[in-house]
Amino acid sequence: METPDQTELITEDYSIVNEWAADNTFFRIETVFLHHMMDDYIARCLKPEQVKKVKQVKIDLYQLEAHELYIGEVLKQQMKNLAEMSKEGATVIENDIVAKHLQLKKLIHGITLEYRAFRQVLYALLTEKCK
Repeated sequence: METPDQTELITEDYSIVNEWAADNTFFRIETVFLHHMMDDYIARCLKPEQVKKVKQVKIDLYQLEAHELYIGEVLKQQMKNLAEMSKEGATVIENDIVAKHLQLKKLIHGITLEYRAFRQVLYALLTEKCK
């Protein structure tokens, strides 16, 4: 069985990182939607004592946005590094590129779980209060 050469691996890594960047862009778009949704529900459905709970959830969303921005910067740098390696015709994938790829894999997995948990908390809060 033939093993892929380093150029193919670099191209494959670039493709994966590009997909992660698309996921991260989706999260940024979804974050805007979640902000609007919370603002609408605060104005329409919640009692004054419940506004405090939603404001705490908004703080959590801001923290999630900070994670998303950090990941976006790491993704951008990784894509730049891989593109440069590809242009230079690198024959070996550098260890720091491999380490960064593994870090990104963990970060993307982590933020995906954070978004799922956040949405569950938010939707439970909003549906409970709007009955």
